[in-house]
Amino acid sequence: MSVHARALPISTMLQSNKGLKMKENTYNGWTNYATWRVNLEMFDGFEPDDEMDADDYKFMAIEFLEADGTAGLAFDYAMAFIDNVNWHEIAEAHKAEA
Repeated sequence: MSVHARALPISTMLQSNKGLKMKENTYNGWTNYATWRVNLEMFDGFEPDDEMDADDYKFMAIEFLEADGTAGLAFDYAMAFIDNVNWHEIAEAHKAEA
């Protein structure tokens, strides 16, 4: 018995996915989990300036993370996590609340 799996032909793979719908990648009404979580943990209750844009929110989040230091695996994982954040969505949500 071989320990290597045999690859399926592409036509078989395409047929097996026929009729399947793509899953929505949203979370609690936000683009994704990262956007929801960062908004909840870092910006809940935050009162922004009228001129704040998406880049300002991202900059604030990075400054918050850097306050604990930039060395180590935890910081690297946190930076990778916030790369998935939809900063425009957070900025627009806070403009709508103001």
